[in-house]
Amino acid sequence: MTGRAVLIAALGVLVWWTQSGGGPWGSARGEAAGVAAPLQWQTLQPLPAAPARQAGAGYAAYLRGLLAEQAGDQGAAVAEYAEALAHDPASSRLAVRLATAELRQSRPADAARTLEETLTRDPHAVPPRLLLGLLYAGQQRFVESAQQYEVILRRDPRNLSAISSLAELCLLQDKLHEALAIYERVLAEQPTSPVIRFNAGMLYAKAQRWADAESQLRVAVTLDPEASEPRLVLGALYELRGRWPEAIAAYRAALAADRDDPWVYQHLARAYEETRQFPEAVAAYQRAVALAPDDGAGYVALGGALLDAGAVGQAVAALETALDVDPAPPSAWLALGMAYRAADRWPSAETALRQALARDPKNAEVLNTLGYLLAEQGIQLAEAEALVRQALAQEPESGAFLDSLGWVYFQQGRFPEARDLLERAAARVDDAEVLGHLGDVLSALGDPRAARRAWDRARTLKRHH
Repeated sequence: MTGRAVLIAALGVLVWWTQSGGGPWGSARGEAAGVAAPLQWQTLQPLPAAPARQAGAGYAAYLRGLLAEQAGDQGAAVAEYAEALAHDPASSRLAVRLATAELRQSRPADAARTLEETLTRDPHAVPPRLLLGLLYAGQQRFVESAQQYEVILRRDPRNLSAISSLAELCLLQDKLHEALAIYERVLAEQPTSPVIRFNAGMLYAKAQRWADAESQLRVAVTLDPEASEPRLVLGALYELRGRWPEAIAAYRAALAADRDDPWVYQHLARAYEETRQFPEAVAAYQRAVALAPDDGAGYVALGGALLDAGAVGQAVAALETALDVDPAPPSAWLALGMAYRAADRWPSAETALRQALARDPKNAEVLNTLGYLLAEQGIQLAEAEALVRQALAQEPESGAFLDSLGWVYFQQGRFPEARDLLERAAARVDDAEVLGHLGDVLSALGDPRAARRAWDRARTLKRHH
């Protein structure tokens, strides 16, 4: 029995930075990730105010530094920014620009010294202290990192960048409850901040406190109806919990705010597939690949939806395009093999599946699918048995794999053994193909009444699907 691997993006729980423009949510958005994103100095890289436009060497050096940075010459940028800072030592933002260039050159000690000297001159400057906190965190100097954020928060308890940084610092140390405590304290002070509600919801989700996460995200939506991010995370939360109609509604609402995000279309399509709305799933995947034509995984997902919709020829074309974009992923070869099988292109299916196996020899789904393909044709049955047994060794209770081995036994004429395996498979999955196989085996064993019951059940399932 074959199965189609489905890309499921896990709910990514991380602190979403609010430093940059574009509304209170900022411009950075985390993709699907299982843990908090690592702290990176690039995250809080402010745009420094230009030095005073005076006719002098400092401003000229600043301009030369910008040009060198844009050209990718970080060494020249460091030299120019250092000269500019020497002419304008009071500019903390210029110091941040210099430290940023030093970090790009993998010179963290120099960057730390630049920032520390700046803070000696201006201890209340926020941008260099934020960057220094991130730098210390990257060096696992967690206590010193936390001190930088606490200094900011003593003067500005509502500084979202410092709050987010301090909470993420806790996450880097596996102190989830401390991170939550930070946001719960801030929530009491800023109950109408959509950003605080949003970040708190993300942390609750990481703690698997689903009801609390949903509650905070819903409030964030209410407080900022135009923001797409809380709706996106609500959709991912519903997806993770298998609440597909609600996921569809959340993703559609997010698209009303941002219609050009392929990630959202992919997840909306996934939700449509789960609710068996295949034409809608195909349309959403088609929009996703139109927005991201270099993403091979998008074509793989589209091919799967087209197969589900019965458009076998279009599925083959989409999957062949996926491999033109990126021929490496075993999952793409596996999907193409299954599409060729659906098109009755058996030699092509075997070739594609062997390509998948060559790239991932221990992949249980590939092993099973290739073994089942051989068994379907009644060829190379010894190899088919060996392949499916390798898959079962990894997942001994898989109904699909038990069905495959049962069908191998049937093709070998080992009917009693086939019946035992297929009965076990039917007890694990309510699937028309499994029941059809069981009916064939029971008929071969001389039990036509039991065979008809299995076949009737298989036909009923096919009508409902």
